[in-house]
Amino acid sequence: MSWRIDWDGVTYDVPQRDSQRQRVYDAEHLCFHWHRNTRQLRNLSLEQLQMLTDGLWESEVVKGLLRKARRRPDQRAPEVRLDKANARWARGCAAYIKLPPWALNIHTVIHEVAHAIAPLGAKHNWMFAAVMLELVEEFMGLEWRTRLELNYENHGVRFAPRKDQISKDTWAVAADRR
Repeated sequence: MSWRIDWDGVTYDVPQRDSQRQRVYDAEHLCFHWHRNTRQLRNLSLEQLQMLTDGLWESEVVKGLLRKARRRPDQRAPEVRLDKANARWARGCAAYIKLPPWALNIHTVIHEVAHAIAPLGAKHNWMFAAVMLELVEEFMGLEWRTRLELNYENHGVRFAPRKDQISKDTWAVAADRR
């Protein structure tokens, strides 16, 4: 089973199964958790993370990504909330980001903001990974993006579509444009 998802004016057939989830988590863990001593990755207060989220949301990069994902550009930034201390995962959607105490850091917020931006149903597929890479570059720097991209590649995380995921209708439209 697959869903049809629009991304930047192109329709893709995307599997419903979140097949990249563990690979994304493993790649990000290697990239960010080995570098906990850096100033950027330390834990922040909930207020600081809300300010970060609001700042992300106002950026031109996020506005462009929202357009690609066919999300409303006037959509408000997600509200950052504290989750239970024993919560296993951080959670993010367009309305809110719930963070357990262990996840009060920049890279987790960027990961959850990527969920808020990526098209509905994207989960951890290549669209999510592409959004994550752009956000990391914009808000953590090119060095962090390069590290993450290398970790994605080493873990087999796709951040671009396979040709067979592009719908036949889209191929026909693209052929007509030439």
